[in-house]
Amino acid sequence: MKNKFLPVSIISHELLNYICSISGLLQLLESKDNLSTSNEYLRYVFDSLEKLQLSIEDISLLSNIESGRIQKKVNEICVYDELRFVKDTHFSEFPNNIEVIKNEDEIILHNDEKFFNELIKRVFSLAVNNSSIVKVHVEQLKDYVKISFYFNKISYLKECFDYKIDKVENRILFLKVSVIESLVDFLNAHIESKETDNAFILKIIFNSNSSETG
Repeated sequence: MKNKFLPVSIISHELLNYICSISGLLQLLESKDNLSTSNEYLRYVFDSLEKLQLSIEDISLLSNIESGRIQKKVNEICVYDELRFVKDTHFSEFPNNIEVIKNEDEIILHNDEKFFNELIKRVFSLAVNNSSIVKVHVEQLKDYVKISFYFNKISYLKECFDYKIDKVENRILFLKVSVIESLVDFLNAHIESKETDNAFILKIIFNSNSSETG
């Protein structure tokens, strides 16, 4: 399979279908009494990955699938395949480069294809191998794709982002500099604590129609 990633412009359905496949795969592999169905689903997922030119090695799932072990570190992966209207005024102050705008509990990033690909490549690796994430939501909006990570401890993020965190208030994370470097560093981090108290949400919204790439 080729080591490529989908361009942002065609993520609407292909990416959601891909995530649905992985979500279903995780559920099936956790069921020991459903081996034949799991094998059929494995073939379906591998076929889908090849069609999408995505390498399963890139999301660090291959070793888990080959060993037949999917650790229960993710309570749920939900995908909402629905379109919702997004008012233009919602992003009236959206920048033309990679910056952060606080909007209630959402961190909004201007579209950047390189970072988007990096995030998609690592999100399931983090979800499967890292107990700090307890839930992942992917939501298709009218012009946006929203990925929400449910973490179990704010303190873990403080350690990962280090000085790049401005403050944490009411379970909302405020970043002050270098958003891409901070998030990639965090996605690369290995957090081993299994505590699940004080969960909060980090939402990342990608403008899939923007011509700017940062």
